[in-house]
Amino acid sequence: MKKAKELMKNLALEMAINAGRGFLNEQLKNVTPEILYEAIINDEDLWLSLPIHVKKEGTRLAKKFGSIFRQFYDSINLELILQWLKEDRPELFSIIVNTEGGIEWINGQIDNIKERILIEI
Repeated sequence: MKKAKELMKNLALEMAINAGRGFLNEQLKNVTPEILYEAIINDEDLWLSLPIHVKKEGTRLAKKFGSIFRQFYDSINLELILQWLKEDRPELFSIIVNTEGGIEWINGQIDNIKERILIEI
């Protein structure tokens, strides 16, 4: 019984992580390296520039998987997001790691968006 619970928990986490990754990729589909570079050097707050429908979709995702995400809150971190970007959008990954302050900027954005989506629902 304990193994079945652990298996279900891992399956739910995998589904939630895949949903989060899909959400991120969907939001980045129109982001060019130039747009990202400008956001980094201007220290833009991505949350403020997100359209309302994106914020609502993030809230919907959090309502569906929020309890799972909260259990693994610390696992949704800079390393995970950079891994996804490196695999899914290498040109954006390159801009982040090669722009002065890029790593710090994206780390702050991750924390801000996690707070907004996961805590404020």
